[in-house]
Amino acid sequence: MIRSAVEDAIKSVINTNDDDIVYMVPVLSYYVDNGKAFVAAEIFPSLANGSSVRVLFENPSDSGVRCRLFLVRITPLANGRLAIYRNVSVTSRGTTIPTFNLNMELSNESKAVVEYNGTYDTTGITPLRDALPGGSKKEAIGSLVNIGEHVKVPPGMNLMYEITNTSGSSADYSIRIVWIEEPI
Repeated sequence: MIRSAVEDAIKSVINTNDDDIVYMVPVLSYYVDNGKAFVAAEIFPSLANGSSVRVLFENPSDSGVRCRLFLVRITPLANGRLAIYRNVSVTSRGTTIPTFNLNMELSNESKAVVEYNGTYDTTGITPLRDALPGGSKKEAIGSLVNIGEHVKVPPGMNLMYEITNTSGSSADYSIRIVWIEEPI
């Protein structure tokens, strides 16, 4: 899974410099250089056993871009479960997760909406499910969980990640999403 994400990230595009010399640029680097690559991350501290947090990644219908997810990384410090839903209905908005442009020289803002714990209707949607192996110190059994490599999210569509703590006690979980925005 990690190898696939790395291979996708280093696929190259042809570019030229001021002297018209042709050279290859990795896709992710190309979008970083042009201010069209973004990251959002959040920590969910002390998530109670049996509790869930829902994270929504949405590409608004009027964005004019296609979002391509390069990385969705969930870091569990205890065992948990993950459910991924496509195209949930948003009943009420949640707390915004700040997004950052990966090119600090440019001020382009992301068109995507990233938030958590809004109200999302999943009725009739079959989720993709996965285990979140976690733990710390001598109880550590897993590592980072990487999902969603090379997922394209067109305008008007979304993905919702539901992280549930099943460890038996409160624990920390985090999520990091890296994406590019391609003009349509």
